[in-house]
Amino acid sequence: MPTNKNDIQKETQENKEEQKENNSQSEQKNETELTSNSDEPSNSNQSTSTNNSEMPGMSDLDEDEIYNHHVPDDVSSSTNNNSSNTTNPPTTEPEAPAPTEAPAPTETSAPTEAPAPTECIEHELELADTKIVEERQLTKTVLDTYKCKHCDYKERVQHDAVQKLSDAEIDAVESEIISYVNQFRAENGLSQISAGGVEWDSWADTRAAELPIAFGHMRPDGSAWTHAIGEKCTSAENVAAGYDSAYGFFDGFKCSPQHRGSMLIEELTNISVGLYLDENGTTYCAMVLIENL
Repeated sequence: MPTNKNDIQKETQENKEEQKENNSQSEQKNETELTSNSDEPSNSNQSTSTNNSEMPGMSDLDEDEIYNHHVPDDVSSSTNNNSSNTTNPPTTEPEAPAPTEAPAPTETSAPTEAPAPTECIEHELELADTKIVEERQLTKTVLDTYKCKHCDYKERVQHDAVQKLSDAEIDAVESEIISYVNQFRAENGLSQISAGGVEWDSWADTRAAELPIAFGHMRPDGSAWTHAIGEKCTSAENVAAGYDSAYGFFDGFKCSPQHRGSMLIEELTNISVGLYLDENGTTYCAMVLIENL
């Protein structure tokens, strides 16, 4: 063992140089290992260790401790899982398909209007329909519809028409008039009168049929209504037109002073009534009053 100071210093100097040389060799060796390791593929553990050397709190570790630092398997696995989670893009839910719009309703073309029917210059009308509006004892109100033979033109006509009565029905109406006359005479204190018989009834019917031709107390040939009676008896005649019932004719006579007076002649013994219903819907009545038959 050297004992002098110089020897100790020299030995100390030699030891320092030897230690420095060993350190230098050690650094070269480490650099060689680093170079060889850089040529190999890097793995997640080495990447993790290298990155950890730059983390706070790890700067005091020497290189040997850094390279020999052990990472637990569970931590490494957790790190790998976290790394894989961060690299995979988040899964997105599939978007719901946009609702399809309902097809717009197809426009239907407006119905074409039928062409207006052409009208004739002169219509040839024919009776298409007849409707009875109101019925009365002797007459009725009728609505007739006429249609052109060549176009769609229609014409409606409302008019009065006579009822189609049988001879028996007409005789019943005539007898009803006579009953109203006798009732009126009784109200005025006068005697009842009887029907005139076949001859006078026929004469009353003739006079009623002549009234549409010559309305009044003159016959169509210009002679007086008494021409057929002659000088046999005293008589009176009441004529009327346009009433639709037995009472209508009687009431018309009663409301006329002259006709009223004829029915109230005290000497009257017989009466005949004739009715005529023409094609135009007018009813005619001839009342023949006979004295001393």
